[in-house]
Amino acid sequence: MWLLSGILRKAKSSSLPEPEIPPPPLPPPIPEHRFGGNFPFPELDAEENKQVFWRQCLDHYRAETEYEKMKIDRFKALVEDRKATIEGQKISHQWHVESSKAAFDYAKLAIGYALLMNGGAAVSVLSYLSTLNRNTQTFFELTSLGLPLKLLAGGVVAAATCAASSYISQIHFTHSLDRAGVWWRRFAVGCWIASIICFVTAIWLISSVLTA
Repeated sequence: MWLLSGILRKAKSSSLPEPEIPPPPLPPPIPEHRFGGNFPFPELDAEENKQVFWRQCLDHYRAETEYEKMKIDRFKALVEDRKATIEGQKISHQWHVESSKAAFDYAKLAIGYALLMNGGAAVSVLSYLSTLNRNTQTFFELTSLGLPLKLLAGGVVAAATCAASSYISQIHFTHSLDRAGVWWRRFAVGCWIASIICFVTAIWLISSVLTA
């Protein structure tokens, strides 16, 4: 009897399916490590933690290197820009110095020319007037300083005559004649024409005095 019950129990147990064993759960994903987080990671062993640490150190070093490169490149660009600015200022200053020297030399020639023309015209006109008023007292007969004063007045007239032409000459030498304006140029031309007229008048007066 006990033998039959054992056989029946064994047959019943053999007919039941065997339970399935579930697979082990997947490990959680490795979290991205950033400095300041929880480190070392408890789910990694010592060797993996070391690799993660050195990988993050290498990335940090690369980022710092790129940042320093950018700062160096920016500093180089600033230096080059400053060099170009200084060179431009030097060229501009040299150009202004050379143009000012040329304008000053030209102005000296113009002033000398105007002094010669107007002074000669003034002396000739006074000589001619003195010949016409030979029997009357003139300014030269009243004071001995008349001729120097008249020459000084002629110099002042010459300087005034030459002022506009010297200014226009400076503008011309700096290659900026278009900035002067039409009326300034016409005034300068008029000054030169007046000097030529004074020169011709002086020659005519001198010749008339000599032939009188």
